[in-house]
Amino acid sequence: MIKRLQDGKLLGYNVDYLGAITAIEKGLTESIGRSKSNKTCWLPFPPGSQKITEIIKKRYDKPYKKFGDVPLLTKKLWFKEWKSHFLIDDDDEEFFWKAFKYRTSKRFSQMMSDIREGVDTTHEWLIPAYKKVLEKYWETDEKWKNIRKKARENRASLLGGSVHCGGSIPLSSTIERMKKQLDRTPTHEEVFKETHTLKSDKSKWVDKRSQDTHEKFIKKLAEVQAQHVEAQAQGMELPPIDEDLIWEEVCGGQKKNRVYGKGAFFSSSIKSRTTSANSTDERISKLLDTRLAPLEKTQKKLEKLERAIGKVKKEKLKQKIWNEAYVSYYKKVRASSSSTTAPPPPPLPPPSISSDEDYDDDGDEDDTEDYS
Repeated sequence: MIKRLQDGKLLGYNVDYLGAITAIEKGLTESIGRSKSNKTCWLPFPPGSQKITEIIKKRYDKPYKKFGDVPLLTKKLWFKEWKSHFLIDDDDEEFFWKAFKYRTSKRFSQMMSDIREGVDTTHEWLIPAYKKVLEKYWETDEKWKNIRKKARENRASLLGGSVHCGGSIPLSSTIERMKKQLDRTPTHEEVFKETHTLKSDKSKWVDKRSQDTHEKFIKKLAEVQAQHVEAQAQGMELPPIDEDLIWEEVCGGQKKNRVYGKGAFFSSSIKSRTTSANSTDERISKLLDTRLAPLEKTQKKLEKLERAIGKVKKEKLKQKIWNEAYVSYYKKVRASSSSTTAPPPPPLPPPSISSDEDYDDDGDEDDTEDYS
């Protein structure tokens, strides 16, 4: 549970099952709590994020180049100051410590980038001497420049960074906002369009990759829906369509536990969804086997019947040849009755069909089986 402090005074709050709180004193409606879908975020996001920015500016006492350079003891002091604005239950301490480190690292990097790129032109909080140290580091450190170059290449590549218009607001916060607007949980497509189209014109995508991915998803989803309709028309019962799995297939799967357009995925949810997908595949496979078994049996009967018909035709052909040979022999016998030449021996009868190895039934079931 978290309770917000206002001017050093503890306010009264309603607490929900996730520990989120709502101020009820002085007309405040601000709330903050653990996110159900993101292990590095609280909801709503702005109050805690704004406090992190304030602490970095106020406690930047050395020319730290990145958050990793900040000593652990200093990080804990920053966290202690941050949580002093909230009352956190012991059960939530570890969650908020991890979330604080993750979000502070992200915010720290962005603040350094704003100074380096000239976005933050005032940066009154930064001591001039510290700024000179940072500028020299950015200009001369080859290791840092190589890392930056590689990061830029990754962002520019097809499988690199993701361009979106969500800013620093976590995806989970956007989803919560859309839930309130729609009065339901938004679909993945709706969330993607919200975060990858221009705020000024929702018909325009932020980049070509976003547009191409969305078009591929819509096309694939239509194909799967058509397959489901066809299967249901044949009496097959299939599980509901999983749009998340379709999205991952279109995007090429996970990359470092992340899927393009979906933010971070944690091992527990990945294993759960993977297990669910495997279970669904097994059910579909068993259902298909059950449906196809009678067809396979009928096919075997037809093949067996064709072999039997072939044997009968072969038997009739042999019998016809023997009959013709016997008629020819009979004519020769009559012709030789007036001469001294002995007639030729009679033709041998055609061999029994059972002795014809070329048309053997290969040890199949009894041919007397009903073929109806």
